Amino acid sequence: MKKVSQLDINGYFVGTAIADESPLEPGVFLIPNGCVDAPPPSAITRGHRYKFSSNGWLDEPPPKPAPEPERTPEQIMASLSFAVQHHLDIKARERNYDGILSLCTYATSVNPKFAAEGQAGVEWRDAVWAKCYEVLADVQAGTRPTPNAEQLIAELPGFTWPA
Repeated sequence: MKKVSQLDINGYFVGTAIADESPLEPGVFLIPNGCVDAPPPSAITRGHRYKFSSNGWLDEPPPKPAPEPERTPEQIMASLSFAVQHHLDIKARERNYDGILSLCTYATSVNPKFAAEGQAGVEWRDAVWAKCYEVLADVQAGTRPTPNAEQLIAELPGFTWPA
């Protein structure tokens, strides 16, 4: 048996493997597919890649991640709107409503508790979206920087469940 180096499909070192001696030709080793008859790189640096060449192992630093593409203003606004909707839905689920829409439909309930919660939900939802659209209009007008989702939600009106 002999230790050989296993490569991925791009020729980079991924580990070691064992080559068995040929039963028909003593001293000849059967190199497994995807392996090279070479010892592994002598010193391995975490995050680096090692490619086998005729000159031995080439140490390649890790590739730099591609920069994230610029998001369009429409994508930013959609993302912020989604975060606000999620914020509204999470609050409604505290009392086992499916979401803010479900909560608001109870404003006309004949059950006084549900009606009060539904009406509070309607008023809060309206206040939240009014503030959200105010902030987004300021961003679009260039009078303020674009907040991230957490910053925007922190600016929105709070909600207290009715007693």
